[in-house]
Formats: sequence, structure tokens, C-alpha cells
Amino acid sequence: MQIEDKTFQVLGDLLSEGDCTHLRCSINGVTSKTKLTFLENTIYLFSVEGAVQFGIPVPKYLSSVSSEGTQGGTLAPMAGTIEKVFVKAGDKVKAGDSLLVMIAMKMEHTIRAPKDGTIKKVFYKEGSQVNRHAPLVEFEQEESDTKEGE
Repeated sequence: MQIEDKTFQVLGDLLSEGDCTHLRCSINGVTSKTKLTFLENTIYLFSVEGAVQFGIPVPKYLSSVSSEGTQGGTLAPMAGTIEKVFVKAGDKVKAGDSLLVMIAMKMEHTIRAPKDGTIKKVFYKEGSQVNRHAPLVEFEQEESDTKEGE
């Protein structure tokens, strides 16, 4: 990495230790390790020297997306494999109902309905690979949804 007229040798990797994630980095041969937390598009780093936070810009196409999904469906929280699909087009679901299970980073992630509604489309079948933020399930447009948007 070069900043103005100075060159730095920078290396880094993420380590999982129990339920914690650490960032290990080396700058010009000096290694340090900090605890890392990711919350609502912000990365927080904690070390003996203090704490630092970095905001992560959200792309325009995701600006109306919550961690559970879009106004019209749900998104994959990370890249992974669809393990189980519990719903199909036409099914009525309640907020919190299990829609499908993903395997990512050797862990199961249950994707739940962000709202009450009717399933319009399920985009993936069991065994499919999905990318982070890929739409997984689309809901029928409800009358209350269209009134809110007016």
C-alpha cells in the first residue's frame, strides 16, 4: 500500500475464535490482533490501543433492504447452499415463519419471513448455491404495501 510517498507492506486475515471474530494484520512486519464486530453496515474494531469504527457504504440497489429482506421478499445474508425449502408459491406465512435453511460457513442459517404474506415465488431449490444478497423468496404485493408506498 502506498500513502503519499511512503510504502507499507500490509497483510491481514480474519480469525474465528469461539463466538468472536478477530482481525489479524501485519504492517511492515509489526503484527496486531483486534476484535472485530459487524453491526448494521458498520465494522467496529477493539484493541488495547482503543476502538475504531468504519461505515460501509450501502449500494443504491440495497439502500431499502433490511437485514431480513426487501419490501417484497428476503435476501441471502451471505453466500451459501440452500439446504431445505419449507415454502412454495401460494403458501401463506406469518412473520417469523421459517422459509428455508441455508448452509454458510459450516453453519445453518434459517431464513424467516419478515412479514405476514403470501409467497409469490421461491427463487432457489434445495442444493442450489446462492450469492450474498441474492433474492431468495418474493412475496405477493399486499394492498397495505401499496397504500404505504403512495
